[in-house]
Amino acid sequence: MKEKIGIATFHCAENYGAYLQAFALCNWIQDNISPDVRIINYRPSYLKEPYKISFKSRFKTNMSFVQKCKVFIAFCAEVPYRLVRKLKFRRAEHKLPLTGEYASADFQLDESYKGIVFGSDQIWNISLTKGIDPVYFGAIATNHCKKVAFAASIGLSEYPDEIAESVAEMLNQFDYIGVRERESVAIIQPMLSRQVSVNVDPVLLVERSYWEQFKRQVDARDYILVYCVRSNANIMQDAYRLAKMYNKTILHFGDPSIRPMFSDVEAHSLSYSGPFDFINYIAQADIILTDSFHATCFSTIFNRAFFTYLSETRSERLRTLAAIGKFSDRLVEWGETLKSENILHAFHPEEDYYQNYRVEQRNSQSYLENALKGLIDETDKNG
Repeated sequence: MKEKIGIATFHCAENYGAYLQAFALCNWIQDNISPDVRIINYRPSYLKEPYKISFKSRFKTNMSFVQKCKVFIAFCAEVPYRLVRKLKFRRAEHKLPLTGEYASADFQLDESYKGIVFGSDQIWNISLTKGIDPVYFGAIATNHCKKVAFAASIGLSEYPDEIAESVAEMLNQFDYIGVRERESVAIIQPMLSRQVSVNVDPVLLVERSYWEQFKRQVDARDYILVYCVRSNANIMQDAYRLAKMYNKTILHFGDPSIRPMFSDVEAHSLSYSGPFDFINYIAQADIILTDSFHATCFSTIFNRAFFTYLSETRSERLRTLAAIGKFSDRLVEWGETLKSENILHAFHPEEDYYQNYRVEQRNSQSYLENALKGLIDETDKNG
């Protein structure tokens, strides 16, 4: 059997950042370590369910008949957008070298896998994975397979006492451990016998020129781009203020019903967009207003003006990114809106923040090279 490197991550979620980080990590390893890479096509229900087109999930028990009718009308308007989006994600998946599909966690890879990279994304967030998912804690690897965590994210302030011992036991079986947030080091380092590294997200692992090759002209200009992962009225309020002041259009990755929200400003939904549409609209935006980690990453990659809005809790990954990129002045604290001086200079980034990632980028590249170095020799040796 031909020897391979595997990647276990959240590749199948219909989420822009989840797909693009998997795509970037896979391509970097193929270009720099070994062409024989496979993404483990593990598709647990907790990753698939949130993206199902379901009418019943919109209903609440205390809704009146009129409210249900309104929800139904809004749902019907949204369905065509979501179907197009699903199709675009399906097509994008064809660019990934996937294994056969695994729907449950009770599988183990064969011995042709000489190393598995676990990450990036929130693979160790037990709230998201509905408890410990053994797949992402290394159970799928054979005894002779090197286990490497890269930019893994925890998304919690600590592990509960009742599972901390199990987590420590599984993580101590890894050969290399790298996390994405600095705060995660404080959580797991006391559990471990080996040093924990901090890695950049895979979308920053590759060079800016790598993403430039996917740029295509979008059918829009002079626009403010809005991408909200969580509901934040302040982002939309600031988008409206900027649009009115500078005569801009608002483009939004969310709800198709956005148009009626702004009677005196032109606004359009981009909720039909796939992952490569996502990076193209960012690359050509006049400014991006977002609370998204990956939208912030790509704003800096393409050197666009942006403001990133922090959430009420758990903003560590954005603060870590801002510390590395030295753009804390572009963060908007929870509950706040843009200040007057921000509005006046909104469209003029002070510097090319991407260049500030260089040291961490090279460190992360070296981390992967060192972790997988022996596998290249074995692959070359065995042909």
